[in-house]
Amino acid sequence: MKTQKIFLLAFLAILAISNNGFCQKEKKIKCKYDIDKVDEFSGEAVKETFLSYYMGAAVLGFRKTGSNYFIDFKVRWNGNKTEPVKKGDELMFKLNNGEVLKVLCSKNASPNNKIQATSYSASVCTDYAIEYSCTKEELQNLVNAPPTAIKLDLTGDAVQFTFNSREQKKISEVAYCITQ
Repeated sequence: MKTQKIFLLAFLAILAISNNGFCQKEKKIKCKYDIDKVDEFSGEAVKETFLSYYMGAAVLGFRKTGSNYFIDFKVRWNGNKTEPVKKGDELMFKLNNGEVLKVLCSKNASPNNKIQATSYSASVCTDYAIEYSCTKEELQNLVNAPPTAIKLDLTGDAVQFTFNSREQKKISEVAYCITQ
C-alpha cells in the first residue's frame, strides 16, 4: 500500500512538472507582427505576419482582419503563366499528425509576369499573391500539428514545399499569435 502511494505521488509530481513546463512554453512565445494596425477606412484591427521560404520564392502570411482569418500565399513560378488561381481552389497543408488541412482561395488571383535578370542571364517568372479564407479552428490545427508540407495546384502544375522542424515550429507559433 505504501509503495502504491509513493508511485502515485511520483506520478502526480511528474504530471505537475510537465504541465508547468507546457504552460511556460506557451508563455515564452513572443508574438511579433509585420502589420499591426487599425484600418483607417473600416476601423477593423489588422494583424499579419509573413514567413519567407526558398529564397523568397514562397511567402506564407497569416492574417486576422477584424474577426476574419486568412492565409496569404505568395509564390513565384519560373516560366510564363497566364491563368489565374480561381476562387475555390485549394491550398493543402500536410500536418505532422498525418491529416491534411485544406483551405479555399477566397478570390481570383491574377498572375504577375516579369523578367528576372542577373548579370549572367534573364528568365521569365510569374508571381501569384493568393488569399485563402480560414477559420480560427483551422489555424489552431496548425498550432497543434504543424505542417510538414504545403501543396497547391498552380493552374495545372502542382507546387509543393516541405518544411523542416524549425520552420514547422515557426508556423505553429505564428498561427498561435494570429489567433490571440
